[in-house]
Amino acid sequence: MSTQSTVGFVIQSHSGCFSRRSRSSVGVPRGTVRRSSIRHEFQVTLEKPLGIILQPNVGMKGARVDEIRYGGNAEATGNVYAGDVIQSIQINKSVLGNCDTVLFEDIISFISQQSSSKVKLYLVRCEISPVEAEPADLSAYWGAKRKEKITGRAVLRRTVGVQPEDIRILKGGPLGEGSFGTVFRGRWKDKDVVLKCAKPNVYGAIEFLDAELELNETVHRLAKGSCARFYGCCEIDQRNEGQIYNGTLTAGLWLMWEYCGSVTLGEALVDAKKLLDVTTESFNLPRTAKQQEVVKAILSSIFENLQMLHTAGIVHRDVKPDNLIFTKTGLVFIDLGGSAQCLGRPKNYIPGEGPADPRYCLPTDIYLLPKESPTPVDSNLLQLWEHYQPEKFDLFSAGIIMLQICIPSLSHPDKLTKFKSELEQCDFNLQKWRTKFDKSASPVGVSDVSVLDADEGAGWDLASQLLKTDRKERISTVDALQHRFF
Repeated sequence: MSTQSTVGFVIQSHSGCFSRRSRSSVGVPRGTVRRSSIRHEFQVTLEKPLGIILQPNVGMKGARVDEIRYGGNAEATGNVYAGDVIQSIQINKSVLGNCDTVLFEDIISFISQQSSSKVKLYLVRCEISPVEAEPADLSAYWGAKRKEKITGRAVLRRTVGVQPEDIRILKGGPLGEGSFGTVFRGRWKDKDVVLKCAKPNVYGAIEFLDAELELNETVHRLAKGSCARFYGCCEIDQRNEGQIYNGTLTAGLWLMWEYCGSVTLGEALVDAKKLLDVTTESFNLPRTAKQQEVVKAILSSIFENLQMLHTAGIVHRDVKPDNLIFTKTGLVFIDLGGSAQCLGRPKNYIPGEGPADPRYCLPTDIYLLPKESPTPVDSNLLQLWEHYQPEKFDLFSAGIIMLQICIPSLSHPDKLTKFKSELEQCDFNLQKWRTKFDKSASPVGVSDVSVLDADEGAGWDLASQLLKTDRKERISTVDALQHRFF
């Protein structure tokens, strides 16, 4: 097979089966709550060129359909979708089975080296739901999506001044991906931007992106500076879609933000020197700044951003180091993901339990309003906010982040998980944890807690108030900023 390579891409193939290598591992996206799915096994025969772009699964083995080329043979059949996984391939009498165990390069070679123009693919489609859903609901949902794909949308959503021909996706693969969406770096006119689209085979992903659009528009109006600047959206019709491998937007809704930095708090936490360097530069602190000054700058910025969001009636729901990025003027949230909810004017509201990262929330507190609470409407919003204090959900997450900054060993995922387990055994009471799991008893590796000990344990006191299991006892952003720790 003849190929021409650029950074992160293989873009040419005589078989017409294009492939892209992403820097990140690819597989079924990991979620944070229960999921359900429908599994379809089917076969399809395609003529070469196949008109599909393949991508390897985890470990560079196996292959899944990443994109469908518009006007190609796969698109003409209407049977192949992005996310479909190849189980086996038959070309004449030659069969390549158990493709999930075969190296990706060998799969591409097998297809391209066979002389026959007809390729039979045995595929599996797992239509995923990151939240619990009944099989009948899933079937109806995906049926509606297939129909919409054929008929197209009646109205395309585009922010004034945002046109698809002005947007390019940069090569190098995704910047990252979550349960519902994939994020790319791009260019819009003369600006560096971040682009996000919904995952095509995830139940509810499109609706979450719709809600994210509304939430980010609200933030742009009411809480500027708390998140990366939102430039707007651009929706692409199926009949005019591009292909990610050549830098153009695929069909569906795309959201766009300013690219305002490349280092997240999560990346900085794993290296004490890097944390010092990016914090002093971002907050204009002297290079000789002590750890306590660095911690205070980071935490005060987080609390100020949360205060702006909460004042606008928005609960972030996914506050963690990986979602905070260093800019030239401090820390901001990268964006408001599909988990965020607005109770100022109800948007993306889900009664009862919702998506949550178990590392940064209480296992008994993964809701904004209890399932049995009244549905929020304009007339009862203030009452519900005051009674249930949904914004306190974010404050528990901030408490875990505070401990990660002050106790460097907690930046390691395994140690954070172990710490959460120990803390749960102590009813999330830090004083009990310190008594039960002292330096010798805990494998977390707590050594230097001088920042927490300073000023007669002001840091321990603030962290303890952030981790209260009762929301009504948990400290607010306003009171946290006025705490003696600062």
